[in-house]
Amino acid sequence: MALRLVGSTEVEPEGGVVFYRVTRYEYPEERYDEIMAWANTKTDQLRAINGLQSVDTFPTGPGESMIIAAYDSEDVFNAAADTVLALLGELAGFMTSAPMTSSGTVDWTTRS
Repeated sequence: MALRLVGSTEVEPEGGVVFYRVTRYEYPEERYDEIMAWANTKTDQLRAINGLQSVDTFPTGPGESMIIAAYDSEDVFNAAADTVLALLGELAGFMTSAPMTSSGTVDWTTRS
């Protein structure tokens, strides 16, 4: 697998994902299955967001998880912000603290 630097001369890395939004959230551990059941009801709504490549979630410890969403671009993310914020608003009913979010554009990747 070749390493690639994504610089100003390249608009996007091969594979099309150039912008990530990462959200860490905490919840009562005993509600994990309920949260996953809720997430399963949102699959079609998420898939309908134009330019949203994927959404992955995984537990990072007891009562905490991470969501990683990959978008075609920051503009796509911004265009989808109302929909995404509405979904996070629903998820907030399970949270025990405010979510912590980070986002950014890919500037280096191992994808070839």
